Amino acid sequence: MSESKYLEYLNSIVDNDVIYHYYSDYDGDGSCEMFALVGETRPYTVVDEEEEKNLYGKIWFINEYGAVEVESDDIEYWESPYVFSVDGNVFITFEQAFTTGSLTYIWGVKNGEPYQPNISKKGNGLKINEFNEIEITHSTYDMMYMDEIGKLGHTWKKYYFYFDGRTFREYGGMKISVSDILNIPNGNMIINEINNKSCEIDSIFYRNNGIININISKESKHEINYYTITIRYDGDNWGFVQSEFGRDYGRGTYLKEMIPSAAVSPKEYPY
Repeated sequence: MSESKYLEYLNSIVDNDVIYHYYSDYDGDGSCEMFALVGETRPYTVVDEEEEKNLYGKIWFINEYGAVEVESDDIEYWESPYVFSVDGNVFITFEQAFTTGSLTYIWGVKNGEPYQPNISKKGNGLKINEFNEIEITHSTYDMMYMDEIGKLGHTWKKYYFYFDGRTFREYGGMKISVSDILNIPNGNMIINEINNKSCEIDSIFYRNNGIININISKESKHEINYYTITIRYDGDNWGFVQSEFGRDYGRGTYLKEMIPSAAVSPKEYPY
């Protein structure tokens, strides 16, 4: 079935408009499938009164055997779904829109059937980075702790994933010590800077993709502020990984694992 035939068939059985579709051989078996959104576009105003549109509707799946509604709820998504390919498998992501964030719905095809993999609806902003890793952002409220209020403050932290041919796996963390950081180039400079700012090191995690997350905190009379420093070995050098706001440090606290059921942690620290 061609893309135009799929669209013609879907339009014939739904009441609303097909506002988005993507046609591809999702599972690499030689037959093409299509995911589509059926509903309407909704304008909204962003910074400087610039108007953009979100997609509001239901997700459908179409193949040579027919069409089925795979997400029956009407949901508002960002305008441009993200498509990526790993190991001959194509996946499409629909980003559910919220006021201060989003949630990534991931769809693929396995044995001719639509499915959501194990990392779907676990985070937001999925993308393939320059190291060919899958990045997912974890949105939490852990910027600070205030007496009589508890933890508050919205933070966004990147976690890293890969596809093992069957399912998605997370680069889980292995807890390491300050002495381990001192073994890497400029490690003493990083530790000295933390100490000079009167911060405490709460935990340090090493991941198999060369990432080290250093969780630190600074306590004052009525509150504790939480920060994180992330460094990466790219095969040649160690360098800072910029936070969501372009700084050498981020806010909040990194977890050992974002999705424990998907995580694979290192067995040893190599430095």
